[in-house]
This record gives sequence, C-alpha cells and structure tokens, in this order.
Amino acid sequence: MSNSGQVAFFSHVNGSIKANGTYSLRTVAKDISLVTATDWTSSSATPVASLGNNEWYEYDLGSHGNVAVSDLTVLVGDATGAKYAVKLLNFSNVSQRNITGLEVKADVNIEVKAL
Repeated sequence: MSNSGQVAFFSHVNGSIKANGTYSLRTVAKDISLVTATDWTSSSATPVASLGNNEWYEYDLGSHGNVAVSDLTVLVGDATGAKYAVKLLNFSNVSQRNITGLEVKADVNIEVKAL
C-alpha cells in the first residue's frame, strides 16, 4: 500500500484498565449498583492483571461501536480489601489522526463507586 491509500477503521479503540502500585483488580459479574466491599473476597471475584478488548468492552461489527460488557464491574483494592468499584460506560469523542502512523484517541467514560 502506498502512502496515498486510505483505510477506514471506523471508531475502534484499544482501551484497557490496569492497577498501579500496590493495588490490584478483580472482576465480578454484577451491576455496579449491587456491588459491596465484601465482593472482593467472594468466590465470584476473579483476579485479573488488566482488562481490554473482549474483556472490558467488545467491538460491535453491526454498529462499529465499542460496547461495554454488561454486568461486569471491576473492583480496585489492596491488601486491606476493596476500595472502589469501576464500571465502563462507553467511549466518546473517538477520533483518528495520522502523524507518524495511525493514532486513535477516545475519552473513556466510567462510573466509580467508593466501597
């Protein structure tokens, strides 16, 4: 392909979540409104290093949109337990630009709940 070619990527983003420092992540298949701090130690909480495409959100081929996985809540905690619950709502302001290669930018919209 020459540099005069064009490829359309619609609005696909590559957004991920990862814990920093002494924090870690766990996921629960539960709406954020129902999550409590005790979910951190429940058998349904799954430890994860990070979450991205097809884990936290999915690319919908029909709408060409990035859709949050429903009823998936991410718990953020440390050795003392859960601190926050995070739910991906959507991505907005998705845009593309070509400076030294194709770059895609988007704003991530999340709901956060203190536990």
